[in-house]
Order: sequence, then structure tokens, then C-alpha cells
Amino acid sequence: PPLAPPAAAAPGAAKAPEGPRFANAAAYEEAWSKFESRAKAGDSVTYFDIPWPLSLPSVSGASPSDATGERKKKLRSALLRWHPDKWAPLMDRVREADRALVTQQVKEVTRRIIGEKERFGG
Repeated sequence: PPLAPPAAAAPGAAKAPEGPRFANAAAYEEAWSKFESRAKAGDSVTYFDIPWPLSLPSVSGASPSDATGERKKKLRSALLRWHPDKWAPLMDRVREADRALVTQQVKEVTRRIIGEKERFGG
């Protein structure tokens, strides 16, 4: 079945600026790996440093054509990566002016992953 359109932004939420668009999940994962290395090094982070997966057909990387076990693994991994509690320690290094927007986008990614989990039966 076709993928559902992205969820609408929360009422009253400002539209986030668009970050880089990724050609595919592999390009996104490469960008994430670079971001993760930078974050672990303790560098400061801006909104545009974060590789947002929102331009991909599936923010979790899961697909209806994946085997059930693989799809569940991708969904779980994405939820762990984007869970707002996992971002709490990193937020101290996010530029002050970007924190609210980063928090909003992390929540949006999480909402979309949960939507994919419900759609794919993960």
C-alpha cells in the first residue's frame, strides 16, 4: 500500500526550516554516522548539523517489503535513536537559539516513527 502523507505539524507550531535531503537511507545513515561522531566528541551542535530523516519515504528506514523481524528491528532502532529522553544529554551542546526547534523536530521524528510502527504493524 502507498505510504500515508506525513503528519501535519502540531497546531501553532512553527514550520521548521528544511535541512538536507537524502537520496536514500544509505546516504542518511552515512550522515548520521558523521553526526554521531561529532556529537560524541563533545562538539557544539546546531539545528542544521543534525541529519533529519524527514525527507525520506520512511523515517525509520522500515518498509512494508521488509521481513517482519527486520522491520521491527529498524523501527526499534529508530525509536531508540530519536526518543526525546535520549536527546536530553545532547541538548546541552545544542546552540541555545536552536534548542526549541531541535526539541520540536525530535518529537516530530518520533511521532512519525510511531505512525510507521502502527502502519507497518511493527
